[in-house]
Amino acid sequence: EDYSDVDIKTYQPKLSVKLASEFLGVFMLVLTVGLNIATGSAATAWSAAAALMCMIYSLGDVSGAHFNPAVTVAVFLRGKCTAGELVSYIPVQLLAGTA
Repeated sequence: EDYSDVDIKTYQPKLSVKLASEFLGVFMLVLTVGLNIATGSAATAWSAAAALMCMIYSLGDVSGAHFNPAVTVAVFLRGKCTAGELVSYIPVQLLAGTA
């Protein structure tokens, strides 16, 4: 994409970019929790919270950082996401959680 004439204040990422963002966020969160459980770490809650915080700060402006189908449904019910995003986000989140 050519971003040379894009106004940063009004820029909206494409749906494919939003979906990649959701996939990455969910995958990293599930990976973090899974590795903590596999190694028997006593700090699972702390590392999961840190991973979630990092994903929200880094990807929140791209996709909204839902990272959970329940959050996506709640955001949709509040009118902050479209029906197209709803039906696209949930399968990607479920796929990332099982990848």
